[in-house]
Amino acid sequence: MRHRQNGDPSHQFPGANTYGIDIVAKGIQWCQRHITPRHPNFHFHHANVRNRHYNPRGTVAAAEYRFPFPDQFFSFVIVTSVFTHMLPGDVEHYLDEIVRVLRPGGTLFATFFLVNREARRLMEHGESTMTFNRPISTTCFTTDPGDPEAAVAFLEGHVMQLLAARGLRVSQPVSYGSWCGRADFLSYQDIIVARLEG
Repeated sequence: MRHRQNGDPSHQFPGANTYGIDIVAKGIQWCQRHITPRHPNFHFHHANVRNRHYNPRGTVAAAEYRFPFPDQFFSFVIVTSVFTHMLPGDVEHYLDEIVRVLRPGGTLFATFFLVNREARRLMEHGESTMTFNRPISTTCFTTDPGDPEAAVAFLEGHVMQLLAARGLRVSQPVSYGSWCGRADFLSYQDIIVARLEG
């Protein structure tokens, strides 16, 4: 997440603070030791959020976690490989928190596993690296019901409805990922860029 203080940041973002949050304590500790001492405008916070796959001993449920930032604090929020490991109610809560800490006109960059017609076809033909055929709900699927948070996919239309309901307008076409076996892709996961209206 990026908090802009003063000035117009260049490619090195002078005058801007960047905050990283993760539920994996070791990763945060590494960043605190190796990045912050050299770049004091980079701050890292361990969120001890419970996740059966990545942080089973976490003390806070994802649906109850409040981001440790004031309202409208950020101009840019990046959420990568997070929603791909969260259950439906937790995703909705995190989106609410993102909208709370994002300034009007701010940008959200987020990755998902999005299930649409093309992804379904490729999964059915065995082209995908993961097959999301175990429903968690009518709009959400996992690869393993015994460890659902290891990988979670959502219907693309449902994700778009969640964003729109919160005033997040998708500002460019979805950049679909290679996870389901596409020949044309930008990254592994599907990328959505949205701007908060207001």
